[in-house]
Amino acid sequence: MYDGLWFHPLRAALDAFFAETQRVVTGEVAIRLQPGQAVPVGRKSPQSLYDEGLATYTGSDSFRHEDAEGFVRIYGIPSVKWAEKHPWR
Repeated sequence: MYDGLWFHPLRAALDAFFAETQRVVTGEVAIRLQPGQAVPVGRKSPQSLYDEGLATYTGSDSFRHEDAEGFVRIYGIPSVKWAEKHPWR
């Protein structure tokens, strides 16, 4: 913690947050080390939520593409509103 916040309640709250979110984190990560870099090149975990059927856009997907269209429209609302307020940019 920077800015002298080690004894601040924020640090205790962050410690609790990380302890809870990392409770079920397990697995292995492969990292390629280069001068000035540490690049993850692989990961696996029995607790992983990754589902290739949700991560690709093929005919065998496990989600409805129509749902993605609505999500993109909703997610884009802030950008549309910003552009309406700043048309000169």
